[in-house]
Amino acid sequence: MNVETSHTSQKGESVNTTQADKLVSLIDKSDTNLFHDEYGEPFARIRVGDHFEIWKIRSKNFRRWLCHFYWQKYKKVPNNETVNAAFNIIEAKACFQGEKHSLYNRVAFHDGSIWYDLGDWRAVRIDSQDGI
Repeated sequence: MNVETSHTSQKGESVNTTQADKLVSLIDKSDTNLFHDEYGEPFARIRVGDHFEIWKIRSKNFRRWLCHFYWQKYKKVPNNETVNAAFNIIEAKACFQGEKHSLYNRVAFHDGSIWYDLGDWRAVRIDSQDGI
């Protein structure tokens, strides 16, 4: 069941807003960045505390974060159908409106430099100007 609420627009028209619509709107209004990788997989870059993390949109972590985000805003629990409906749109936005980014694990070559992830939200840049 995708719960709907009704309100009146500025033009006096009745507008139905579902919980799924509200979830998508929350993402749109946040500093969350939706994108896809070189294989077309949808991801989100979200703020977690004092840093950003990248999660697959269909991951358990992103689902939990999205439900928590909704709870913080509306003090209501979105049901599974609502979250799945929102995921469909969030994934589509990441794939068709988001930029394409290559993702790496621990080591990446970018703009003539090697980047090494230290595993604590810091990275080291290594290039020829560093004496290598």
